[in-house]
Amino acid sequence: MRGILIAGAGKTVMTSMVINHISDHSVDNGVGLAFFYCDYQDQDKQTPDYLVASLTKQLVRRTLTLPSKLEELYQVFCKEHRLPKISELIALLLQVSTCFSQTYLIIDALDESDFRRHRRGILSALHELEAKQRSLKIFVTSRSHPMDIRNAYESGLNIKITASKSDIRDYITSCLTNDENLADLIQPKLRNEIVDHISEIAGGMFLLARLQMDSIYAATTVREIRNALKTMPSDLQKTFDVALERLQAQPKQHAALALRILSWLTHAKRPFSVEELCHGLAVEPDTTFLDDENLPAPKLLINVCGGLVVIDRESSTIRLAHLTVREYFTRMTPQLFGGINVSIAESCVTYLSFDTFSTGVCHDDESLEIRLQDNPFLRYSAKHWGDHVRGEGEHKLLKLVSDFLQDRSKAACATQVEFLPRISYHGCYDVYYKMLTAVHMAANWGLTLVLHSLLQDSGLADINARDFDGKTALHHPCRLGNEAVMKILIDNGADIGVFDDYGRSPLRFAVDGGNVNAVKLLLQSGADINAPVDYHGGTALHWASRTGRAAIVEVLIDSGADMTVKCYDGRTALDYSRDNGYDTITALLLLKAGTTGAHEKKESLHYYSREGNLDIVNELLDQGANVLAVEEGNTTALHLAALGGHEKVVELLLRNGANPVATAKDGRTILHRAVESGNDKVVRLILSQKPDVEAKDCYGRTPLHWAARVGNKELVTALLEHGADPAAEDLHGRTPLQQAVYGGQKTIIEMLESVKLKA
Repeated sequence: MRGILIAGAGKTVMTSMVINHISDHSVDNGVGLAFFYCDYQDQDKQTPDYLVASLTKQLVRRTLTLPSKLEELYQVFCKEHRLPKISELIALLLQVSTCFSQTYLIIDALDESDFRRHRRGILSALHELEAKQRSLKIFVTSRSHPMDIRNAYESGLNIKITASKSDIRDYITSCLTNDENLADLIQPKLRNEIVDHISEIAGGMFLLARLQMDSIYAATTVREIRNALKTMPSDLQKTFDVALERLQAQPKQHAALALRILSWLTHAKRPFSVEELCHGLAVEPDTTFLDDENLPAPKLLINVCGGLVVIDRESSTIRLAHLTVREYFTRMTPQLFGGINVSIAESCVTYLSFDTFSTGVCHDDESLEIRLQDNPFLRYSAKHWGDHVRGEGEHKLLKLVSDFLQDRSKAACATQVEFLPRISYHGCYDVYYKMLTAVHMAANWGLTLVLHSLLQDSGLADINARDFDGKTALHHPCRLGNEAVMKILIDNGADIGVFDDYGRSPLRFAVDGGNVNAVKLLLQSGADINAPVDYHGGTALHWASRTGRAAIVEVLIDSGADMTVKCYDGRTALDYSRDNGYDTITALLLLKAGTTGAHEKKESLHYYSREGNLDIVNELLDQGANVLAVEEGNTTALHLAALGGHEKVVELLLRNGANPVATAKDGRTILHRAVESGNDKVVRLILSQKPDVEAKDCYGRTPLHWAARVGNKELVTALLEHGADPAAEDLHGRTPLQQAVYGGQKTIIEMLESVKLKA
């Protein structure tokens, strides 16, 4: 179900009420509940993997015992040193959900997730969960305009939700009552006029009502209040315009501070704490320390922004009041905040270049914690300075950035903080001095102009320098797919075949990052396509097939990659793609590799017929796989497809000449296997080929014996309609009726006795 809300209608509050309602009514009754709040300011934690993992973790905490699948996956990840794939996380969530009689998954503000980077994957994951587990109930809230979300839930239950007028009236009344200045100024009649007018033009949006109230708060007389009511806009865009005019009408210093705050919050890479923002705003160009007398008062940050900025008390972060506020100021950036990224970048790099960091890295946890407390802007500037420098900032801040990167002590300090909390060396703090050279850091951040400058200054001495785990500057841009940086490094002599301390080459990094163009550039620059990319003997094709990189697999095959090479465990690229369930890659390998032998095609045809993979079976048949080929036991692909109940694959094999009366060594025919599947459509499909319904297996049992024993009424009916003998005896003299008795199948007993009486 999807809740469709207009902007500012209070969707997050409503979602919280839904969660509380389910929690209150599902204590100890076997109901699972998990939820996820999307936030436009925190995109790094809104990937499909993170969302599904978060939901799974919440559900696991509600179970009495750990699911077996979780323990199995944990062992796999420990052994292979990797994180779970999205398909594995979905499978785990599905298994955990079976621990409950009903499971509710609630996703708030899905429209705030990044459309280009994450949302398609999230929608795909939610769709798969819903399709595979009917006891899962998914509730999603979103604004109405994102077409991808609308299309995804077009056939589901959609409810349009707006704030009720009575709730908005109560909110406005409360605002008027609780403000001391207004309480003395406004008489009951005027109060009613204000409530009536704002609740009418709010159009179901609490946000609009709150912003309209700012016009009332600013009034000092009754006449000003009435004028505010007359000129009050009725849509968000115009309301934001009025709010901006109000900010700019403040005293000059307050207006300037408000615009700086709004510009920083609009373009920040993550939410700021109040103290962080105060210190960031206090940084002055060309300074070597922070002047405490330049710090703005924390309360002033909110007051000068006139309701457009709020403090989240739970997280102690300061943020724009709503996503629509950010969207408004993003649109207004060219007019209001020109060069804002350069400004933030300058503050970040200036801060990191302060004299206080000239002592280099901290040598224990305690001193590092003290440094972070004493320098609140350090964590943000260390993690995001490069994000803000990249682009326009490189040209304008070239000397500042180059000087910072070439100061090994200050750069090491920033690197130490940048890698927290992902990397902990348990006391080995000196490693940070050796981690990254200036060339490494410029390459990692994708700073092409800075990189050019550094290479000229250093005389290329650092181009193949290694960091703490043996990576050169070329490794990281290969993973990130930064072709411009790669080209600069390669053109200046970077070694494209170098291994890091874990045996990984730049080509391996490009494959791991899923960057097709990076792979192409390395191959064009002379990388050996069939050389090992790690110490285990795996080639680029092995890793691309193993990790599901279909586009890279295609490039590698087209460039001459050898499909027959075996990795350290004896597996080929095809083995990896098949074992990991990457059907597209498997089909691609089989399609592209024209030298695939008949034996391998036969094995693949049997495998994918058993799995029911229609696309790959079709590809194999198109390539000339023998539909009549048998594996051990004289089993054909049709036997396996029928046993799996894969109707479409059975149809495809029959159309391509499969033998519908083939018999395996155990005497079981295709019809026997179809009956074992329990799929009456497959059974009727095989019956339409006029097989021998009285054929007996090695136990002397006919298909009717098996259908009667398992108690499948539809199968028994179909077989009887095609002349199956209810009196046929197996090697022990048992008839289908006796098999039904043996299996306790009352309905089948009645059916067969009825046939016996008629006979």
